[in-house]
Amino acid sequence: MNLRSITLRLLSSVLFALVSQGFATAQEESDPYSGVAGTFTRASINEDGVGVAIKRVIAATDKPGTFLQTRTVTPADGSDISQWKFEMKIEPLNSRVLKYRIARYKRVLPQSEAGDWVSGEQTKDMVGVIEVRGNFHYSTNRLTEPAEIWVRQTDDYATLDADALSVLEPLTKTYVGRYDSAGTAAYNANASSTLVKCTGRTNATGTVLSFDWTMNADGAPTERAFEAHGICMFDSSTGKITSHIYNSVGVVMKADLVRARDGKLLWERSAKAPAGEIRELCLFDFSKPGVFRHSIVLRTLNGAIIDQEEEDIVLHLQESETESAEE
Repeated sequence: MNLRSITLRLLSSVLFALVSQGFATAQEESDPYSGVAGTFTRASINEDGVGVAIKRVIAATDKPGTFLQTRTVTPADGSDISQWKFEMKIEPLNSRVLKYRIARYKRVLPQSEAGDWVSGEQTKDMVGVIEVRGNFHYSTNRLTEPAEIWVRQTDDYATLDADALSVLEPLTKTYVGRYDSAGTAAYNANASSTLVKCTGRTNATGTVLSFDWTMNADGAPTERAFEAHGICMFDSSTGKITSHIYNSVGVVMKADLVRARDGKLLWERSAKAPAGEIRELCLFDFSKPGVFRHSIVLRTLNGAIIDQEEEDIVLHLQESETESAEE
C-alpha cells in the first residue's frame, strides 16, 4: 500500500472530525471580549407559526466578564411583546469562541407577567457558546442544532471583519510550474505535460478573493487550455469560508474550507459533470515558503474512488513576486 493510499484512507475516516473542529483564524484579538457588546437581531417563527423579530442588546457592566442582555421578541401578528433580561458570565475559550453562563434572569414584558430576578438552581444548566465573527454572532446552547445567527445593527452594512479571509492570503500571489498529468475521467482530460499558473487577488475591502487557475498542455492551442476561475468568501449564513469555481470544461464546483492550519488548507469540493457526480478532498499546501503544493487527497466519481495515484501539482512563486518578497 503506497503513501497516497494510506493518506486517503486516513483522511476519509477523520473527515467528520475535521469538519467539526473548524479552522484556526490568523488574527488573535487582544481583547477576548471585543465584539460581544452591541445590538443584534434575527428573525424566527414561534411555536404558533407566527413570524417574530428578535432583538438582543448586550452591554458590558462594571464587573469583568459580566454582561447584561436585554432580549425583546416582537410577533408579526401584533400580539404581546415579550422581553427578558439576563445577566451573563462570559469567559473566552479561544480568540473568537466564548462560553456564557446565565447567572440570573427576569421577565420584563408583558407587564402582567413581569417578575423578580431568578437564579441558583433554575439557571445552573443555562450555558452555551458564542462565536464572534465581526458583525455576526453564532450562538447556541445545543450543539446538536444549528447555531443562531445574530447580525449587528449598524448605520450602513453589517460587513465582514477585516481578517475573514486571512487564512487564504497565500492565494493572493502568482505561482507557476509544470505538471505531467495522467488525465482524469472526472473532467474528460487525457494524459499531458502541462504548464500551470495560479494567480489570486482580493477586492478593495478584502472580503472577496478571486483566483485564476490555468493549465496549458504542450502542443495544444491556447483556446484549448483548461481554465478555472474561483470566487472565495466567508459565508455569513454558515460561518464557513466557501468557494465557487467555474471552469472551461463546463463544470461548476462548490468548495467548503473544512480545515486550515500551518499554511495548509483542506477543501471539501463537489460538482456535477457530464461524467457524473464528483466529490473531492483537495489540499492546498503553502507550508513551505514560496511553494504551492496542490493535492487531490480523495476523488470519487459517481461514488467510486478514482485517480488514487494522481501526483501532486507543485508550483513555485513567480520570480518577480519572489524578488518583491525579498525586498
